[in-house]
Amino acid sequence: HRKQWEFCYILQVLDACGVMQGGARGLGFGVGDEPLTSVLAARGIHIMATDLDVEVAARQGWVETDQHARNKEMLNSRGLCAQDQFDSLVDFRVMDMNSIDEDMRGFDFCWSACALEHLGSIEQRLQFIEKSIDCLSPGGVAVHTTEFNCLSNHATLDNASTVLFRQRDFIALAKRLRRRGHDLGCEDLRYSF
Repeated sequence: HRKQWEFCYILQVLDACGVMQGGARGLGFGVGDEPLTSVLAARGIHIMATDLDVEVAARQGWVETDQHARNKEMLNSRGLCAQDQFDSLVDFRVMDMNSIDEDMRGFDFCWSACALEHLGSIEQRLQFIEKSIDCLSPGGVAVHTTEFNCLSNHATLDNASTVLFRQRDFIALAKRLRRRGHDLGCEDLRYSF
């Protein structure tokens, strides 16, 4: 049920931040077959959904496990948005999260659900989060969920198909983002186990 929690969390944060309004623009990274694209389009939000090239995704096992979006049509498979509304509000682009297209700018919000731990390394994850924020208009909101190593602040998985942030990695990320003038929505990071 972890994925369902992540989807609900992302929607709750976007709603609490006031960006889930009709006419807003959202950018989804590595959307796979998640329902968020169609849920947001049903609210009248313009969405640019992205996922890996199908050949790259196949080599990484995402196609075989049905966790990859090959095209726009897959993103409303649950019928959560009226098809004509979905067609007019949603665009789909093949894009690697490690190489965000330069024209991806001016969004009110962006998100990823449990995708950034598959970017190759802790440093690549940190860079992705920073670059995802560059896609936002001033005041925009980025929401990314990920797996977390709560057993150690030292040993972790890095430079692998799955990479796990430790508490110290989140602290380093917070410092990097604050140096760039970004608001984290809280004074201190809080952890609950």
